[in-house]
Amino acid sequence: MTDREKALAYFRHREAQIPMPGARAMYQEAIKALEQPEVIRCKDCKYWKHDHTCSEHALVSPMCADEFCSRAERRKG
Repeated sequence: MTDREKALAYFRHREAQIPMPGARAMYQEAIKALEQPEVIRCKDCKYWKHDHTCSEHALVSPMCADEFCSRAERRKG
């Protein structure tokens, strides 16, 4: 289980135990934030090349290292 999954489980558990709606909202906001998909930047993607191109998109024009896309996969290691 990742740290993100552990945090999500914790907040869901705590949110279920809080009887006051105002206090529960804090946990609901944290849950909503953790449920968002993780953004993987080009520089951390396995398709990113050191010449600032992307092998997945077959792009030859330089790309910014902080860009991202829906096809990104985190590089191992």
